[in-house]
Amino acid sequence: MTTGMLCCRGRKMSTAATACFRSISAIPKPSSFSICAMLRRYQTISRSNAFTLRLHFNRPLPADIKLRQDSLRLHCTPAINLFTHYAEPVRPDGRMAEYPLRASHKHPDAYDIFQVSTVTSKVKVSGTEISPGSQARVWPEFESFQHQMEYSRQREVVYWHHRTKTSLLHHGLEHSIAFVHADGSIPGSSRF
Repeated sequence: MTTGMLCCRGRKMSTAATACFRSISAIPKPSSFSICAMLRRYQTISRSNAFTLRLHFNRPLPADIKLRQDSLRLHCTPAINLFTHYAEPVRPDGRMAEYPLRASHKHPDAYDIFQVSTVTSKVKVSGTEISPGSQARVWPEFESFQHQMEYSRQREVVYWHHRTKTSLLHHGLEHSIAFVHADGSIPGSSRF
């Protein structure tokens, strides 16, 4: 767990401070925003000149992200709308290190990927066609703590890893998904 602490001093806070949002347009990276809703019992902030906000993250922050006092913006809302959406299917075969990830082939400009939360696949049952009733396989994330148990299983587990890089063709990022073992090696086609 990583903890960050931001302090705002000498500013008069209004009751709107109970719902503070960091604005997408005020930060260098559009995808690095967070939403923070303060509980009603802390409404006394509105009558204070200073407060301390402690942020607890469920993953370590990337090395290039630095939290400072000016990282927090009051009375702002994100300029985007986040919602759950299934990506276009990817068919891993073990021949490539990573596979392109697209939210929509039909409407590529209408969607962008903020994060990948889960990766699932349908399991073929004894060589039959995959049907809607097929069993779903949930792939573990590489950044999860599940890979710590892997060493006793001799590289049986295949993990997914969401990767991003700056696009050379359009404004924004290109997303891909990689399937790897805990040591970073690419699994053979029999693992899919």
